[in-house]
Amino acid sequence: MLEMSGAIATFDLGHANARPWGEDGRGTSLDFLEHVIGHVRNAHVYEIERIDADTGLAYHEAPRNLDRIGRLLARLQGSSCDWWLIELRKREDVDLSLNLLRGLLGQNAA
Repeated sequence: MLEMSGAIATFDLGHANARPWGEDGRGTSLDFLEHVIGHVRNAHVYEIERIDADTGLAYHEAPRNLDRIGRLLARLQGSSCDWWLIELRKREDVDLSLNLLRGLLGQNAA
């Protein structure tokens, strides 16, 4: 659809990590990003979207390190995606994520 319409897109890291795309043999979230990277202009940054077992409501889980999202972020950094939103509710999660992003950006800027 992106190819046919020429639309731009938001890449949601947590959605990509939570979806069964890789489970059916099509690849990883990084593989999926490679398919759409030319259309991505912004990103929603968090580790993964989960469903609360008690409430059935979705929530965003903050990254504790860059093991799961670091390669996605590095790929986005090398693209036309120049706007990232940390999509978390708790202040401490936002602060932790911001520090991880600053470390990544400083590391790759050198």
